[in-house]
Amino acid sequence: MSLVRGFLTGLTYLVSLLVVAALSLGTVLLVAGPHSGLLPGWLEGVVLALGWIAIFLVPMLPTRWVWRRLGARAAAAHSRDET
Repeated sequence: MSLVRGFLTGLTYLVSLLVVAALSLGTVLLVAGPHSGLLPGWLEGVVLALGWIAIFLVPMLPTRWVWRRLGARAAAAHSRDET
């Protein structure tokens, strides 16, 4: 069960990473076009750091949910087998 759990968790991370990356790219292209001069220069580094954090941390939310959900099912199945 742990191999399946690891595979599904990794697959969830990859799929959610692709979705977040595509949405981030679309947002960047929209903002970088006609609105590129609105952001002060000193904020560019902050926005860049927050963007990279979002790209790597947001996919962790559904990944964590899948990991915990599959772990709860395995624990429930294991407890049923013991009785």
